[in-house]
Amino acid sequence: MQQQPLSQRGQKRREAILEAATDAFLQHGYEGTTLDMIITQAGGSRRSLYDYFGDKQGLFGAVIRYHADKLVEEIRSIDVTGMSAREGLTMLANNFVFALLELICNHFCGQSFLFISEVQCGTDKKEKLRPLYPGL
Repeated sequence: MQQQPLSQRGQKRREAILEAATDAFLQHGYEGTTLDMIITQAGGSRRSLYDYFGDKQGLFGAVIRYHADKLVEEIRSIDVTGMSAREGLTMLANNFVFALLELICNHFCGQSFLFISEVQCGTDKKEKLRPLYPGL
């Protein structure tokens, strides 16, 4: 498996594999997903997939870590300074649920969820999403 730091190109290739693997695992399940499906969608070679992840099980674990890290980063980026404990925890919980729904809908449903304007999320997140969802 990959031990050295990745170049920018290598990092993009790795992320493309992780995204393709996410789609395949969600659509076909672990048993129904083949490495060839992932390589076809992401591009690259079987060799690079094995270099990065070792095998299918390693890739599946990396997919879980990749999305867990993204969720944690989303939560860590929220500034709750000056909020009461209740407000801060509510903001964190709403953003966590929002991030989970976005992940599931983007990969599993093939589209973003339609009730995004109903979700109470931080102003920063709404501002980032406004170009994608004009009604927000």
